[in-house]
Amino acid sequence: MFTTIADLHQTTPISSQSSLLLSLIVLLPILGALILGSMALWSQPREQGLSEKMLGALGTLTPALSALLALYLFAQQLGQPGLQWTANLGTWIKVSLFELSFGFMMDPLSGLMTVMITCIGTLIHLFSISYMHGDRGFARYFACLNLFLGAMLLLILSDNIVGLFVGWEGVGVCSFLLIGFWFSDAQKAGAGTKAFVANRVGDFGFLLGILFLFLETSHFDFAGLQAGLAETPESRLAVIAFLLLIGALGKSAQIPLHVWLPDAMAGPTPVSALIHAATMVTAGVYMIARLHFIYSQTPSISLLIVLIGALTALMAASIALVQNDIKKVLAYSTVSQLGYMFMAVGAGAYVAGIFHVFTHAFFKAALFLGAGAIIHALHHEQDLMKMGGLRKKLPITHLSMLISCLAIAGIPPFAGFFSKDEILWSLWNEGLYLFWGMGLLTAGLTAFYMFRLYFLAFGSSYRGQAEISAEPLLMKLPLLVLGAGAVLSGFLGLPAVLGLPNWMEHWLSQVFGAHHVAGNMGLALMLMGVSVLVASAGILVALKKYARLQSAPAAATGPLANMLHQKYGFDLLYDAVLVRPLRRMGTLGWQIVERLMIDGAITFGLWAYKVAALMLRQLQTGSIRAYGHYLLLGLTALAYLYFTLHLPGVFRP
Repeated sequence: MFTTIADLHQTTPISSQSSLLLSLIVLLPILGALILGSMALWSQPREQGLSEKMLGALGTLTPALSALLALYLFAQQLGQPGLQWTANLGTWIKVSLFELSFGFMMDPLSGLMTVMITCIGTLIHLFSISYMHGDRGFARYFACLNLFLGAMLLLILSDNIVGLFVGWEGVGVCSFLLIGFWFSDAQKAGAGTKAFVANRVGDFGFLLGILFLFLETSHFDFAGLQAGLAETPESRLAVIAFLLLIGALGKSAQIPLHVWLPDAMAGPTPVSALIHAATMVTAGVYMIARLHFIYSQTPSISLLIVLIGALTALMAASIALVQNDIKKVLAYSTVSQLGYMFMAVGAGAYVAGIFHVFTHAFFKAALFLGAGAIIHALHHEQDLMKMGGLRKKLPITHLSMLISCLAIAGIPPFAGFFSKDEILWSLWNEGLYLFWGMGLLTAGLTAFYMFRLYFLAFGSSYRGQAEISAEPLLMKLPLLVLGAGAVLSGFLGLPAVLGLPNWMEHWLSQVFGAHHVAGNMGLALMLMGVSVLVASAGILVALKKYARLQSAPAAATGPLANMLHQKYGFDLLYDAVLVRPLRRMGTLGWQIVERLMIDGAITFGLWAYKVAALMLRQLQTGSIRAYGHYLLLGLTALAYLYFTLHLPGVFRP
């Protein structure tokens, strides 16, 4: 069934074919997860099953089919602007007069996100076939990866906030399984637990926000929420917006709930590409954009979002300067780029925020998969100080990562330049000059630490000991496609302030409304030039310091470097204030409640039972004369009690 956004009241005929196709986009990866999960359980005790090629093909097939279906439906939307696909799978919850349907909706926003997620997800599955070769948990890995993709698609395509929350929790559970995939390693298992707990903190606020939304509107579907909140006072709306924001801070790793994401690098590298590029961590940005009708009416909360985003972007970029683990550099880079996205949606530039989500998905997935290719070639070496000179040995990886580094640094004509510049221009245009300055400084730091990574990995000569393996074909293909996306995706959002065609603005205006870009062309060109100069300066500093490095540089020292190495003390603070006290409380509870009260009561009861049994056993002599005496004594006692209770005057005065 399809409806036009221009006329929501017009009833349209239901197309069972389109409803089925839309539903299959979500259900196919979930079905693949069930099949692969069953195979993993079946083969584990027998140490035999389908070959890796068959498992990899099956694991990649379902997201590939979802991608094809998404492209098919999205292509029809392109041909008929305003088209919105919907599918109703039936009643989910029905209590008295209240009824909630389980349905999907593919509008211009969710359609764009679905195409991006399924296509990049398929490439990551394809890359994983070579990366996970020989791992004993091969089938389990692809089952979790499929389930993750299905949960993310449920989050994006759900037509109501409850379905979005189910997908939200689903990706949280899957991230726990994938981050702690090698759970026999205590550190990796702990990283998965940390991610799970940190997200639960945010999800508690999100759940409260959903309940308050229902109390205000008696609706869960997005159309009903938007209509029902039209008359809600700003004070109550601000409380709801803040509670929902808490959930977004956890899922998108923003201050103060950002600490889980760098540790999430413990999982397989393709997992990092899937979680930290195109999917889970962008869920918070998507949720704020989807509920833009709330945040556009709460300027105080929107300003708070800009502040949190700016602080997170700058903080994470500064920490990335001193990281030597290639995956940790990219992890803090992701946190920083998410801060950019938060600044955009907080400033009301929802199109710019989603545009950066889109471009970031390509170049960050390419960077993570490129890092995975390096780690695979160096036999699981992740230390940048033990790399170098890999350009000739890994040419495709080198090309893809060079393009992606230029893109994330904001160098034209690569994708990151267009989306990042759109965010900076939006901040300036809204009069948020301080945050524009913070964003500009972050851009310079980003260019420096990304090209520090590039020169340490590919520049000069090889500093490691491990033998360098060749790039498998199934790793090269995804890197080439993602590298092309890091170049071309930016042209979908050419600067409208310069009078250039901005397809992204035109497309998403169907959801967010028309956004007229103010300001003059000369000022816009000047600000773009400043942004490019700052990024270029960062690259030149990295070039001078690391391009010809022959040996590992000395570690940075001093108060600032120590603070960066300690990650501004967030982990230490949480450990002192939360983790240790809770562990002590748990230990105390175990000692007092479990060992003393529960175990002690059970032990005492068993001891008392044994004593009573021993005493009673002494009475079982086998002598009929003794049993007769017991009977006589019992009858005498009963008679005494009877007369004492019923005839007190006989025995008592």
